[in-house]
Amino acid sequence: MSFEPWMLAAMEDNGYMNTEYGLNMRVAKYLVENGSDDIGNDEFRDACEACGVDPDSITQKDLDEIQSKLDELT
Repeated sequence: MSFEPWMLAAMEDNGYMNTEYGLNMRVAKYLVENGSDDIGNDEFRDACEACGVDPDSITQKDLDEIQSKLDELT
């Protein structure tokens, strides 16, 4: 089975891909589903670890993407 480009984009946007963007979306979705309005450093690190993302590898660009997705989902 081959995938259409929109299918790959949808999988990435829902956090199913292990790309940088996909991992960021995975963390954002986890935070929305399990978080609160005020997300602290410990809660963020726990979310990263639960999603299989090294919290020490998160850059400011990643944080901006995650925040953007959180704003969109909430």
